[in-house]
Amino acid sequence: MSWSASTFGPDGPWQAVEVSVGSPQQKIALYPGGVFQSHLLTLNVCKNTTISPICYATAAGVYDPGTSVTALDKLISFPASVDFTEDALILEGAAGISSVDQIDIGQGVIVPNVTLDLHNDIATIYPDGTAYPIEVGTFALGFTGTVNQSFTAANGGPSINATLIPGFLNTHNTPVNERTASNSFGLHIGSVSPQVPGSLYFGGYDQLRVVGDITTQNGNPDTIDLIDVSLVVHAGASPWPDSAPLTRLLQSGNATIGPALPVKILPQAPYINLPGSSCSAIAALLPVTYSKQYGLYFWDTTSPSYHRIVSSPTSLSFTFRRDTLNTANITIHVPFPLLNLTLSAPLVTSPTPYFPCNAESRGQYSLGRAFLQAAFFGANWQATSKSAVWWLAQAAGPGVITQSNIRSIEVGDAQIKASANDWKESWDGFWTPLTAKAVETPIKPSNVPTTSGSNQALPTATDSKTLPQDKPAVPGLSIGAKTGIAVGSAFVCAVIFSFAIFFFLRRRRAKHAKQPAEFVPRGVPEAEQAYTPSGIDKAKNIYAQAGFGPTEVGEEAYYHHELEATPHVSEL
Repeated sequence: MSWSASTFGPDGPWQAVEVSVGSPQQKIALYPGGVFQSHLLTLNVCKNTTISPICYATAAGVYDPGTSVTALDKLISFPASVDFTEDALILEGAAGISSVDQIDIGQGVIVPNVTLDLHNDIATIYPDGTAYPIEVGTFALGFTGTVNQSFTAANGGPSINATLIPGFLNTHNTPVNERTASNSFGLHIGSVSPQVPGSLYFGGYDQLRVVGDITTQNGNPDTIDLIDVSLVVHAGASPWPDSAPLTRLLQSGNATIGPALPVKILPQAPYINLPGSSCSAIAALLPVTYSKQYGLYFWDTTSPSYHRIVSSPTSLSFTFRRDTLNTANITIHVPFPLLNLTLSAPLVTSPTPYFPCNAESRGQYSLGRAFLQAAFFGANWQATSKSAVWWLAQAAGPGVITQSNIRSIEVGDAQIKASANDWKESWDGFWTPLTAKAVETPIKPSNVPTTSGSNQALPTATDSKTLPQDKPAVPGLSIGAKTGIAVGSAFVCAVIFSFAIFFFLRRRRAKHAKQPAEFVPRGVPEAEQAYTPSGIDKAKNIYAQAGFGPTEVGEEAYYHHELEATPHVSEL
């Protein structure tokens, strides 16, 4: 696939594939992810100027079905869901519109009648109930053994046949020189900083993107058992003291989490959605501030440990059950340089570095683009005649992106092979190991990070500063100078002692005049609770006041699920 030259937010920056929809063609950037339908934002999302006077969706491109002669947006009677993130985000809005239109996926390959969901009114609701506009839609990656879907026509006419792109590319409807080896895909979304271009192939994958062990999961991409989350130092000195609890962070402080936590792999969603207790355990070891408004953590860019962590060979590492076995695990490392992301408008008024652990995940646990910057994700929808397999593996770092080695995924393939590259070497030159001197006084993590109120000013990025431990030593003092300092220090101490007694007596007299402020724990989100109807009502009310049309009625309106209704590898 071709990738857009632009990057997108407001919680990335993220890379997106670029396609041309309809005739005449409309160029649109989309996040790759999800099954069955691709989700497009229409021109109508720009009409809601109450929620935002700026139409941020135009940066990636909005779709106008009214100008496409190949669009069928009014003939399908099947309603489309609002949510396309499998509950990773809270999405609200009017029901989507099922449609089909042709998509040019690059290199002159045009797929007709692609299954689409169109969104005229849609927003993300954050934990404080504020609605923010959605900026980028999604590009679906197919489904098990599926080439097309049939929809009932709204006018009672013949059924309308709609196409899934990966399946269509493997059929005889596709010219031989464009036909792929199988209904499959291989994806690495890459990263913006450091620069790793995205990679998406249908019918194959780039082997150089895959390093180390690969876990093979049977069936459709659903959940995988997450065993542990830990902090790992891959080279050099550690920014954490030896006593710091760097492992078992997933279950830390939460006895209800069993030996494994099922999580979804969702490239169409942005964050790392974990239990609030897990996010707190991780954040307690980082220089971050928790924001209840967003459910996310802001980096303290003024802290010396911030610069050490986000530039050194350290990672947030995820250990999974491998191949659904109880006897083998696989670990995928996400280097901290990739977790130094940025919130931007309209979420915040100025760019704000943040750590993407979502502590307000409402029991919907998943690993989104923040994780997939460092992971390979692929599937063969034709592993057998009725079943699929999917793969998850460590992705290579920025040092190997200058080349590619495209391998086909054949019909019936249940295994793929990794490259022989070394993962740590693929990051050489893109991180800086700490020296013993640089961590002469290792950072001492607080028990919990700082909790911020919704009105607290957001931190902003600052320039790099010389770290205290890296400053040159002050020349030694003479004995006479030391003696003078000692005498002066004694006098100063006496003065301070006198003032201390004075203020102590004064505070005793005022003891009952003013009660002490309530202690607010540093950085621990409130105990994780089920998302209550009152919270839903609040979000819906704000959403309605922002000018959106009618929404689905009922307490379950938030919880939508996608309805399942010679060969070559094609980079499209």
